[in-house]
Amino acid sequence: MTPRIKVSYTILNAWASGKYEDAIKYFFRLDVTQTPAMKEGQEYHKRWENEIQATKKLPEVFGSKQLISPSPEQYIKVDVNNWLVLSGKIDCYDKPTIYEFKTGRQTSEDIARSKQPGVYAVLSTLNKQYVDRAEIYCFNQHVKNDNKSMSIVYLTDQVLEDSLNWIETIAGEMRNYLEQNKLFEKYSQKI
Repeated sequence: MTPRIKVSYTILNAWASGKYEDAIKYFFRLDVTQTPAMKEGQEYHKRWENEIQATKKLPEVFGSKQLISPSPEQYIKVDVNNWLVLSGKIDCYDKPTIYEFKTGRQTSEDIARSKQPGVYAVLSTLNKQYVDRAEIYCFNQHVKNDNKSMSIVYLTDQVLEDSLNWIETIAGEMRNYLEQNKLFEKYSQKI
């Protein structure tokens, strides 16, 4: 019997991008090395989390917008169906908005065009948190000028439907591959 599986946006995106080995490593938590860039990004996120908690505003680097009842670095794990669990960490939720913060060279437009806002919308919705938009803020700490970008994605019913379909399709493909190659017998995953 194939076990229930737990996936995240990172795992699904790696699989959908053809980075199968990375997806399997993330899925089973095998030899995932933290790069200096990943560590630096985590340090920024911790500072921003503390700033949001102390001020009830977006981080100063992103304009200090007043928030109502922010929940930063919110880890969510929800059942999608009887064989699939979806997990993720939303940088900040303040009803009805998901805030996503990124560091590095990518722009907010890159993230807005990805599946991440929709996946996080599904995650929030299944967690009974109403969302209608995602605001994506990027800070490129490697350059002095023009180092910030911001995009908004409206999370419509169609975005939710398309995202749920993408989640189940990619997770199903991955689950079948893992089962056919007997990887569940070799490794285990904690749900």
